[in-house]
Amino acid sequence: MDRRPEARAFSVEDLLKFVQDGKLRIPDFQRPLNWDNEDRRLFFDSLFRGYPVGTLLLWRQPVGAGRIRLGSLEIDAPQMSDALWVVDGQQRLTTLADSLVAEPGEGKQLFADLEAENLIWGKPADRRAPRFLPLREISGLERLLEWAHFHRVPDELRRRAFDLAKRIREYQVPAYLVEVEDDAVLREIFRRTNTQGKELKLSEVFDALHQKSFTQTPSSLREIGEILQAEGFGVLDGELILRSLLFVRKLDPAGNIDQIKPADVPEALSQTSAALRRAIIFARGQAGFPHIRLLPYSLALAALALFFDLHPEPSARSRRLLSRWLWRGAINGTPRGDRGLLRRTIASIDNDEEASLQRLLKLTGPGPSEPIELGPFNFRYARSKLQVLALAESHPVDLRTLEPIDVADLCEQQESPVAELSSQSASNSPARGLAGRLVHAHSTPSALRGAVRAASLETLASHAITPAAREALLREDLDRFFALREESLGPLVTAFLDRRAEWGDSDRPSIAALLSDPSGEDE
Repeated sequence: MDRRPEARAFSVEDLLKFVQDGKLRIPDFQRPLNWDNEDRRLFFDSLFRGYPVGTLLLWRQPVGAGRIRLGSLEIDAPQMSDALWVVDGQQRLTTLADSLVAEPGEGKQLFADLEAENLIWGKPADRRAPRFLPLREISGLERLLEWAHFHRVPDELRRRAFDLAKRIREYQVPAYLVEVEDDAVLREIFRRTNTQGKELKLSEVFDALHQKSFTQTPSSLREIGEILQAEGFGVLDGELILRSLLFVRKLDPAGNIDQIKPADVPEALSQTSAALRRAIIFARGQAGFPHIRLLPYSLALAALALFFDLHPEPSARSRRLLSRWLWRGAINGTPRGDRGLLRRTIASIDNDEEASLQRLLKLTGPGPSEPIELGPFNFRYARSKLQVLALAESHPVDLRTLEPIDVADLCEQQESPVAELSSQSASNSPARGLAGRLVHAHSTPSALRGAVRAASLETLASHAITPAAREALLREDLDRFFALREESLGPLVTAFLDRRAEWGDSDRPSIAALLSDPSGEDE
């Protein structure tokens, strides 16, 4: 650097003026806000008590006029020759803007409890003056005076209110101002800077370090995720998109983000976006995984992206073998995050479409690695996701409306796409497993059992509930109901997974490939 960073200190009052004047800018590459209310409360509590709150890193640059946003605050900012771009400190500055400048919303606000001399969250109806001071009232002296006068605040509480406001407004926040033209230097500074609050994810660091004024779309991992949401496969985590990029570039997916050169980023982003789109269309369509949350091992999507990057239009035979690989890997846990296995997966996929598939299928093994059992249900686990897919194959209908249930929509609407039929059961009861669940919108267990009792046999068949199980439920014999349902679900799940994995079918390459290689053996 030709010029050292300038060490400065800005009062909170100065920073608020910068916000209102449009001088502070949050670049698009910054990570999404992820502080919760407790983080915000502790930040203001630190200002009040004089605790360190970290150092801001600001990049001084000229900027054009435009509408800017800091949290819920939107400002029409003028053109400036010395705007301050926030490289590190987004959470802190946005918290200041949201709490002290933006107009309050209808939800909870931050208050100062003047009697207890601490900060708390609450609704205005529950936090009344003069004891509770809305924190946004301290943003200016006149505003605070008006509040104290209007509410006839007693002298002692008034003194505490003005002391708190003075401490926060005059708090000196340390900052470094950087003036460089080479953004590679800025990226290196950012890399070495510790951020305040929650740790950055690798995908967020990647977007931050490689931000440029790309004319192309997509220009970031985050934008790839936004584009791919249109495919109806759910929200792809930034970490998965980053791993997919590393897969597509045939780099170490468990390695650091320095493997890819900044100059290669635009091409890599475009390449990854197109490959992931093809992978999603295949996973949703032919393979039969309707939503990312139902894919037992999400890294399988990164491997699919690499395959479709090299083979955008695979043959029908290749697509069938690829579907087998996906299901067999889901059953046997092949695409998990083991570093050695990830490297072998990448090495298996090259420009030879059919040979790549043969190598991938060898990684999954010739059959299930262990007997398929129902076991306790937990939607976070691969086994339970596969069980949900087995239930969904019966095309379940809503017990009340009789409308078909879209399991992908349920994944979007609720934490788990299944509803529980029993809230209390012994640890070894079948009710703790798949037998105690339906692919259905959430409801109370008792209401759901009532809907099952009232439903027709045809409707219940769509949920894999047999007439015998229904009769047990009508007799209020819950133990018998869950035992009968588990008895019928075990073979159903096993048969479903066998059909999808096609364990007994030949995995041979196409006839054309065999003719070109009479030995039928891979190199």
